[in-house]
Amino acid sequence: MPKVVIVGAGIAGLSAALRLVERGFDVTIYEEDSFIGGKLGAHNHPERPEDFHEHAYHMYLNWYLNFWQIIDEIGISRHFVPQSYVSYISRDRPGRVIRQTNAASFRHWLQNTLAGLRPPGTMFLYLYSIADLLATPMQPRGAFDRWSTHGFLSSRGYMTDQAMMLHGLTLVRAFSCPTFLSDARTYKHFESYSAADPNPMMWFLKGNSQQFLFAQFEAHLHKRVEEARVKGLDASLRICPLSRVERLHLSNGRIIGLDIAKLGVSPTIDLGGPPQVESRQRDDVEGDIIVSIPPAQLARLIDSKVYAADPDLINVRRLKGMPMASFDVYFKKKLPGIPKGVVLLLDSIHELSFIDTSQLWQQNKEDAATSLNVVLSDYNIFAEWKDSSDSQDLSGLKSMIFEDLRHYIKFDDGDIDHDRCHFQTNRSEELFINEVGSWDFRPQTTCAIPNLFIAGDYCQTPIDVVTVEGAVVSGLMAAESIRRRRNVGDPIEILIPRSTSEATMAGLKVAAAPFAYAAKAASDLYETFKTGYREIFPDY
Repeated sequence: MPKVVIVGAGIAGLSAALRLVERGFDVTIYEEDSFIGGKLGAHNHPERPEDFHEHAYHMYLNWYLNFWQIIDEIGISRHFVPQSYVSYISRDRPGRVIRQTNAASFRHWLQNTLAGLRPPGTMFLYLYSIADLLATPMQPRGAFDRWSTHGFLSSRGYMTDQAMMLHGLTLVRAFSCPTFLSDARTYKHFESYSAADPNPMMWFLKGNSQQFLFAQFEAHLHKRVEEARVKGLDASLRICPLSRVERLHLSNGRIIGLDIAKLGVSPTIDLGGPPQVESRQRDDVEGDIIVSIPPAQLARLIDSKVYAADPDLINVRRLKGMPMASFDVYFKKKLPGIPKGVVLLLDSIHELSFIDTSQLWQQNKEDAATSLNVVLSDYNIFAEWKDSSDSQDLSGLKSMIFEDLRHYIKFDDGDIDHDRCHFQTNRSEELFINEVGSWDFRPQTTCAIPNLFIAGDYCQTPIDVVTVEGAVVSGLMAAESIRRRRNVGDPIEILIPRSTSEATMAGLKVAAAPFAYAAKAASDLYETFKTGYREIFPDY
């Protein structure tokens, strides 16, 4: 019976585990938290077991083919609901909600151009620049991936500052990455996959990811083990929570053991500093190992011996992460006028966006009290503040968030259920950003250490984009590499999403080019008039 150790029970590690146990592998998973799911998971506290807290709100896109295949196998497709639009609220205009419908769909160009998010000329240039990006042929790696999104956009003669800012809004809110850092090739992949299958724009879980996704995923894993045993395969699965891997031991260039710290509490749940280590142990690695943890955690495992066995692994330390935070805000009553789905707050000081979980997670309770999962996409300026739940810094930050929110939704301090509100950051699990030029530093799922494999959304995969699907595909690739080397079972299927046709986009680009330059002239004229008006009438 071939054995595999998986470090990290996120969606990448669980996807790998699923395909391996189906083929008769003995799988052991070490997870430092008390729950599975990683950054996609949810946790609660003993004093309020009904309140589950997400790492951040999660959007699931149509082109997540491998993710949806697993969801269908588990049998929980009914737990997802479609959403065809994103809402925007302007600062100090809480009653005015602007919608962008199926934003990646070119069939909705006119509707979205006239929706009021920005002047029509600016909106047209924003949408046209996406078509231009999708029409631009990709050069071999080393050329196009060293072109930032900002560099690509600023090279276009029709581009305006306002249209470029809309791209920044997408990248900062969705990936916590500004245009001057983001890889243009990766941005093209994201837009191309989305444009090929734009309706609905996204999907949401009907409830928290622990109860509605990962509890069923874990049960499905054990079911697959039993089914494999019925077929005569000696499969097994063991999940070890609160087990942090702190060191890899090597002999003759192979991983032979792990140093494990048994934790008293989950690092994600307890924000009061490093969790207490209750005991330590060394476990042997008799077969292969998949390390499926964030880049910063992986970097800590690359000591001098690991480096000597594979010097390329040190490049993971060159990968950049972006801190972000989420804030679950509970109210004592239902607030009127809160849009359903993702809501982006324009000109928010803290780059805030949110979803109203009371509308998504309590489908049959129309009068449910409002509960928001608020995301701070730009948390970098606060990242060095203490993460203690009773710290003065954190209390001050919460007050600033409430003050920012008041410019977009109407509520009084007495409406807030402060005892239930929960703040958490992604420190030590920072979101990898597809920084321009980072492709060569991203690890492959295989490396020079023959029994070491790597999985995570930051790995080199055909998906490229840092998404749930990127993580799933990396896990499947690592599992297939192990299966192939062991020559066990059928090949693991990996689905590649459909992209838009460059030729079709090139035709659209040429046909719409005169309108783009006309929109550029109109936008420049409008900005000149607005600037002159403000100089003459500064108070209006």
